Order: sequence, then C-alpha cells, then structure tokens
Amino acid sequence: MIKAGYHCLIAGLTDYQIDGDNKSLNISSIKEEITSAISKKEKGYLALMIASYDINNICMLLNGRDGKFNSLGNYSSEEVKVVVDKLKGIKLSEEEEEQNVIEVALFDFLKKSIAEIESLEVQKGNKDVDIEKIIITNYYQQLSKSKNSFLRIWGESDRTIKNICAAIEARRLKREIADVVIGEGFVVENLISSSAPDFGLKGEIDVVDSVLSITEQTNMLKKEKELDLLRWKIIDELNVFEYFGIDVLLSYYLKLCMINRWLMLDEAFGREMFAKIVEELSNKERLPIGKDMEE
Repeated sequence: MIKAGYHCLIAGLTDYQIDGDNKSLNISSIKEEITSAISKKEKGYLALMIASYDINNICMLLNGRDGKFNSLGNYSSEEVKVVVDKLKGIKLSEEEEEQNVIEVALFDFLKKSIAEIESLEVQKGNKDVDIEKIIITNYYQQLSKSKNSFLRIWGESDRTIKNICAAIEARRLKREIADVVIGEGFVVENLISSSAPDFGLKGEIDVVDSVLSITEQTNMLKKEKELDLLRWKIIDELNVFEYFGIDVLLSYYLKLCMINRWLMLDEAFGREMFAKIVEELSNKERLPIGKDMEE
C-alpha cells in the first residue's frame, strides 16, 4: 500500500525553477514551504540532516579557514559565532552576557561535543584536541540513532564514502589513516589496519566497490561528479517504495543542495541534475491517488 503523505506538496515542488541570473535555486523558499507543511518531529529530521552545513560553517570559523558562509544550514552566521565560542569554552562576562541577545538551540551532537572537548582539554592541558573530528564523529553518531531510517542509512553511507576518500588521500600523503577517518565499524577497522590497495574491502559492501572505482579518477571535477551521482543513486535506492512521505521530502531537499552546489561549479551539470529531479517528481505526481492509498 502507498502512503498518501505529502502528495500535493511534492507535486507542487516541480514549479520551482533555477534563477538564471544567480545560477542558483531559491533553497530558502523551498525549505520554508516544506517546513510549513510537516510535523515538529519531521522538522527535527530535516534540521539534523542539513546540520552538516552548519558543521562546515562552524569548522571554517573555528579553524580560521577562508571560505564563503553556507546558508543551507540551520544557523545564521551570528549563531555560528555563538556556537564556536561555546566549543572554544569562551566564557562571557555578565555585561557581555547581557549584550549577547542571541540564544542558540544546540543539537545534541553539539552539546555532547562541548562536554567532550571540555573534558579532553582538562586531561591534555588544552593541547592536541581535534575539535572538528569530535563534532563530526558525534554528528554521525546522532544520525545513526535517529528514529528515521532514511537518516540512519544515509548517514552511514555518507560516512563510508567520506572515510574511504579520506583514507586514500591520507595513504597518498603518508599520513596516519586513523587520524582522518570518522567513527568505528568493519570498514573503518579495515581502512586503518589493511595495507591492501583496496583495504581488503572490495566485494564486501556495494558502496565500497563504487567509491574505490571512482577514486581511481585523476580528474578531480569528474571524481566529485561521480561521487555525487553515487550519493544520488543511494538516495533513490532508499526511496524505492516511498512516494509521498517525509523520506521523499528529505531526499528531495538533499538532492537540491547537491544541485545548488553544482550550479556554481558546473552549470551544465547542475541543470542536468535539476532536470532529472523534476522528471522524478513528475513521475511521482502521475501515481494514482485514492482507494489504493492509505494514510
């Protein structure tokens, strides 16, 4: 049976178009339309999914890296500064507290990270604490514990892709792989301990074979495209039997964020991906509604 869910909302998403002047999508309007229609619990799923962009902004400021603020996350640039101060353990004076009117609702993974960082800094005397790795590790842990199965599986797949890419680059640079991979498990253990070209993982997990093949590319742009197409394929596989529920909205938004990135990097490829998502939504729109559906 097909669940009715958000049929009208999903059907209406095909109306959005690429802004030709800015070469971008109006992501904020799309997000507003989605969040106005979904439940509080589902808003939490969406917020956690896009918190990866908050992490990028936080780590960029934390480490003094140059780059443009990414507005696809939940936090404004001012809120990111507040989060970074908390991560650094900066204590405000009473006067500063009064002047600081920005209150930031922290994700559980950030609360856990702040507590871990404080504990480690006491143990190590403020030395050699990899704050960025702590944040990212706790983020993927929170995804793995989500009540939403799409987020759990997506988080695991995304972590695996990034870990393999990071391990291959670390091996090339003769760095310790254990320093760059995130989390635990069979794949991580092999990445750290195996000296085989394929880390002893080929044939073990489908996504691993795909990533190992893609990373053989020497053209960086082509490699990035193929990795995102792999992510797209994973998203589609997670939604084979989903038509109008929250998972479709989460996957749609995730794809839009990918498209927006590619419109800036390679407009033709971005437009190709956008045409693909419009076709996918149109196909869903043509599915029968009525007696064959259940609430």
